[in-house]
Amino acid sequence: MPPVRFWGHESQFEFTFEVDADALQRLSPHSADDESSLLRAFDANRSRIQTAAGLAHARGRQSIYRLSVTSFDRS
Repeated sequence: MPPVRFWGHESQFEFTFEVDADALQRLSPHSADDESSLLRAFDANRSRIQTAAGLAHARGRQSIYRLSVTSFDRS
């Protein structure tokens, strides 16, 4: 499954974030491996995803950030 992509903004800058399907399934272990289920897992875990995205961005500016399973060990 492809990652779920979302965008964040800081001032006039836009940053792309991708959350791996494996990470979403770990955050919502009972979800299926289809697009609708992964999007529901994303919505259900939005605050944890935003926290992980903020931590990734704080480590240094990039044009795209990939949030994997290990990204959520720290959030």
